[in-house]
Amino acid sequence: MKTLIFTLALAYLTAQEIPVGVWMYKQDSSKIELFNKDGTISGTLISSKNPSNEPGTEIFKNFKFKNGKWQGELYLIKVQQWVDASFQLKENLLLVEYNYGFLAKSFYLLKENHHK
Repeated sequence: MKTLIFTLALAYLTAQEIPVGVWMYKQDSSKIELFNKDGTISGTLISSKNPSNEPGTEIFKNFKFKNGKWQGELYLIKVQQWVDASFQLKENLLLVEYNYGFLAKSFYLLKENHHK
């Protein structure tokens, strides 16, 4: 039943593409796979040239489409902490925004194989 409800909700979001697939963080060539998990979007680190980034680490969780953007939680590996975050799909880029302390930060993820 949850799958049916999620499918209907996704069909309603025709203007918003669902950002599942593999995304790359260019600064250290980390790759994150975004996928549907229990009716929300989650993401796991699948590879990285940064030795402190362990593949298999959950990076995104509980993302739902609200108020024109995806909102959920982002795991900050360096400080080992979950923070509230949002992302917006802009063609082949995901603009990820989050707050850490008093600072608002953002970064981009590039869709892997977007040209194919």
